[in-house]
Amino acid sequence: MERALEAFVSREIPTIFRKYSIVAVNEILPGRIRVDFHLRDRDGTDVFVDVSARKIGRTKFSEILNMYAAISNIEPPLRKFELIVVGPDVTPSVKKELEKLQVKLLTYEQIGITGQKLREVREQGRRRRLEVQQLSPDETRLVVRWESEKKALIRASDVQEALDCTVDYAYFLLHDLERKRWLER
Repeated sequence: MERALEAFVSREIPTIFRKYSIVAVNEILPGRIRVDFHLRDRDGTDVFVDVSARKIGRTKFSEILNMYAAISNIEPPLRKFELIVVGPDVTPSVKKELEKLQVKLLTYEQIGITGQKLREVREQGRRRRLEVQQLSPDETRLVVRWESEKKALIRASDVQEALDCTVDYAYFLLHDLERKRWLER
């Protein structure tokens, strides 16, 4: 769910920051630190944007400090830069600390992404996960049979016997059931 939320917000960033041109996406900074967006305005100011799906608290504070240090260590040195962190909410103590570093903290609402839109994105992610786990008719037959028999160990030969199919198809079904988390290896 967090990935879907981050992906949605990241897709909105270029439209929100229209006056900036995109320099890089998912840029690796010194110290192998990743920043979501590297933008530049007409004045030549480099703007780095990091998107978080979680509340910006103490854990994220440490990551932001590392990111700020990495941006400061870029060679050749940047004339002027700005770091913007976007998240659902900000802890007041973290906000006060980061204002000293001139790190701009924005909530989703401040950049125009409403709570309703976030709920829709979460719901889409939930539906997508459920779609992946839906079983085919053959898979359903097998699962029902094995659950009724309380079978703990399942082999390809069991699938062949139940469906009268080839070994290849039996292995395919077993791998599919494992991927859908109906079986464990």
